[in-house]
Amino acid sequence: MDESLKEKVRRARSSGFDLPKEITSAKEILPDGNMAYVFSHDSLGQLGRLIILPHPSGQSQINYEVSGSPDDPLTQKRTEIITPIFKKIIDQMDAILGTSDQPVQSGPTSKKTNKIKSMIFPCDDCNAPVAMLLYAESNTNAAIEDVARLMFDNLDKVDVPAWIMGPEEKIVEEGREGIQSLSLKVWPIREEIKTVTSFEMHPVFLDLMQNHCKQK
Repeated sequence: MDESLKEKVRRARSSGFDLPKEITSAKEILPDGNMAYVFSHDSLGQLGRLIILPHPSGQSQINYEVSGSPDDPLTQKRTEIITPIFKKIIDQMDAILGTSDQPVQSGPTSKKTNKIKSMIFPCDDCNAPVAMLLYAESNTNAAIEDVARLMFDNLDKVDVPAWIMGPEEKIVEEGREGIQSLSLKVWPIREEIKTVTSFEMHPVFLDLMQNHCKQK
């Protein structure tokens, strides 16, 4: 990114615009060398990103993307939260730096490919998949929602009951050792994020594995 564009971004960011307390931003250098600002929500995870591109005219072009699949119901919620913020930032940059002659572009929702650790539970009799676990990096709503967003388009392809779980924490209940973690059942019907224990989940997986063929 050239120095004039860096200076424009610096001046716009130092102009006093404050994000809502539940939203944070982080700078990201893209593979092509251009710069993006990634915005995340403390319970919804990544919302989208603002991409600033240099232009031969000396002006800059601003693109913004909302994170998630267009078919994901939560993408609409992300859009409602982040789009007004994007527009406010862009308006403020125009007010400080002069209106760009390059149009603001809202690109398609971003589909960044990430490798998500997962586990498939097979039927005891036919070995067909009967359940899937996806693992988030931390026990936070944001981390859980990021996995749900990234995997949304793949859930119907596997089409088995699926849960997202955060890192396991050891617990003791009534003298029994077990584990607990934050969890979200995402398929076939999405439920609320909640803390679950191995004492709750193991019987669920055993039932799916042992009774899959018996229910045919």
